Amino acid sequence: MAKLTTKSLSDLYKQAAYSPEKQRLIQINACETLLHLIQQNKSYPYSFICYHLTGYKPKFKKNEEKIPYETLLRDLPAYAEGLSRTCELSSKDFNQKVYTANALAKRYRVNAKTIARWRDKGLFGRYMSFPDGRKRLGFLASSIEYFVQLNRKKIRQSSQFRKISATERELIEKRLQKWSQRCPNQRQIAIIRTARKFNRCLETIRSIIQQVDAKDSATPLFSTRASHLSSEKQLAIYKAYKSGTPVQLLMKEYQRSKSSIYSIINTQRYAHLLNSPIEYMHHADFDKPSNHKKFIVPTDGILDNLVIDHKPLEDCLAISHNPSLKPLDVLDTYVQDIGQHEILSAKQETFLFAKYNYLKYLAKQLQSSISPSNPDGKQLRHLRLAMAEINDLKSFLIRSNLRLVVSTARKHEKHYDMLELISEGNIAIMNAVEKFDFSREVKFSTYATWAIIRRYATLKTQALKAPAFLVSEEMIEVEQNLRIKDSNVLEVESARRSLDSIMDETLEEREKVVVYEHYGLASFLSGPGQRKAKSFNQIGKILGLSKERVRQIELKALDKLRKVLSGDEFNTLIPQN
Repeated sequence: MAKLTTKSLSDLYKQAAYSPEKQRLIQINACETLLHLIQQNKSYPYSFICYHLTGYKPKFKKNEEKIPYETLLRDLPAYAEGLSRTCELSSKDFNQKVYTANALAKRYRVNAKTIARWRDKGLFGRYMSFPDGRKRLGFLASSIEYFVQLNRKKIRQSSQFRKISATERELIEKRLQKWSQRCPNQRQIAIIRTARKFNRCLETIRSIIQQVDAKDSATPLFSTRASHLSSEKQLAIYKAYKSGTPVQLLMKEYQRSKSSIYSIINTQRYAHLLNSPIEYMHHADFDKPSNHKKFIVPTDGILDNLVIDHKPLEDCLAISHNPSLKPLDVLDTYVQDIGQHEILSAKQETFLFAKYNYLKYLAKQLQSSISPSNPDGKQLRHLRLAMAEINDLKSFLIRSNLRLVVSTARKHEKHYDMLELISEGNIAIMNAVEKFDFSREVKFSTYATWAIIRRYATLKTQALKAPAFLVSEEMIEVEQNLRIKDSNVLEVESARRSLDSIMDETLEEREKVVVYEHYGLASFLSGPGQRKAKSFNQIGKILGLSKERVRQIELKALDKLRKVLSGDEFNTLIPQN
């Protein structure tokens, strides 16, 4: 019986062995045809294999066995060889040249063991009778040609094999001894370069080193290879490399070759890529392949004047703390630096945020398709390049809005340190870029302003520096009127002191007046106003409008604010009657 590793194929072979000879010959030819159909790195269900061999398709079963390409490469030739033993085949039956195993070995200057290895790699043969009357394994010229096309490099290496002479061995040993004296820790590099110089395979050089060490075990040629590094040490190497530690120092510290260190770095980098969560604001059009160009390629030249560079974001966010510079000088320098970035138009902003989230959507799809146990190198490179482009785009969007942070911070500098406000505001901008929904008809500056305000409202250190400000008489009265808890006083005051920023971005002038006056927020404006809330009738007299018209204006204004703010944010800024 043929030596088959797949149980399902083994069972099928047992049935085929008792079928009519005509059917067995058909299955032998079908094995070779199927061998030409299957593709590398793929697996095939048993029903697919059975159908191509017998013409019969078994009923579908759940969790159907799938056979990998490498297994079929070995089992299909074995299946055909086994069936051919039971058939009466002759080399004269084929209209092409037929080679025996010995003739094939002679043609390619290899030994019989190499031919046996080739059979496990897909070399297709049949048992048949030759003119001398003996039945042997034969290989058709067409089958050999197909195998050679797929394995040219393997065949070339095998044909170049020759027995090593005593003189050549002596030269190799001398070279290895010299190398070990200069670089005792570079065993693998010595093996690779010596093999290249003498046109030998790596295993041959490695075997010579082992034989030399066996003769004198007390003084091995090269340092003993370090034990396998734990996952913690591999992660430490990756972090050290990212922080700027040279590879040469890592090689010395961990007793590893350069290729080993880079292998660890790449493995950790890809593991980080596969395990990093990718979050994005989804849009229904992302799922339609026809919209790919819409999110990737700008139209009407809206990005003609923009250059999305690869400058690290940290360089733009860094605020110098040079003791020789005064705080104002530091601030002026920073403002001058961020002022070089152009403010985006509404169309540019919408397109870039759409592209940013669409690229993350594509990266997420690619990340999900990569097998963690056997990641494909090409897919990993694509994912790494995609993440680099995403990070560049994120940095550009943040840099384009840094002036908004300074603008908002200036409205709070009376009660906080300006550089601290800018630092906190930059963090808020970075988070806002991630969470901004580009599909809503709202400017990013509006959304980001609220994010910055909310960030400022959580500055707890101010409670220790200026308690008088935090619990002012005015806020005590507000707290009593609205029944606000002590922990929320700072949040309400800080949020309302910046309410005019959101109002300016969202509402018309008349709508702002109605909201400020009706909810008693006028005291936070720069102009005069009363803190006491006014009725619709009172506001109508100020604006020269009817009571009902004022109500309509207020409803429209509140509707706009609800689109910009979350429920909690809206309730914080607009007290509920």
